[in-house]
Amino acid sequence: MYTPRTSICLRFVAAISSLAALIAFGWSQSMFESDTVMVADLGHELVSPVTGATEYTFVWSLIIASVELSLPVPIHPAIYLTFDLCAWAALVSTLIIYLTLHEPYYTGDGYGCGINGRPDCDGKLVANVEHFGTAMAFIAL
Repeated sequence: MYTPRTSICLRFVAAISSLAALIAFGWSQSMFESDTVMVADLGHELVSPVTGATEYTFVWSLIIASVELSLPVPIHPAIYLTFDLCAWAALVSTLIIYLTLHEPYYTGDGYGCGINGRPDCDGKLVANVEHFGTAMAFIAL
């Protein structure tokens, strides 16, 4: 049964998991930008749409939870449907494309070492952190 308390709890779970995804993608992005791991393909460019969709989910969850907590009257269901559908569609579409193109990095040895990377740089760690970020983004749905 739907209650306002359930909605607020789910919004906070979505906000926390999308924040974890943003932190994971931000860290992997910094590894790409510092040339610690190699950007030889679309990996670097594909993080941005996923990060943008995750940011939208994070902001929407915080906004609607704040509005639910501050208003004494219920919010019209069409508002939930519209903005939740936008968040869901953006996140699912970008994550599916991202996971499809990055599957070799997750199952293989990860990313190669970049110019500033040490000989023992751990490209697999960066790939695993990105994989964790995608899992957290899916939980945010």
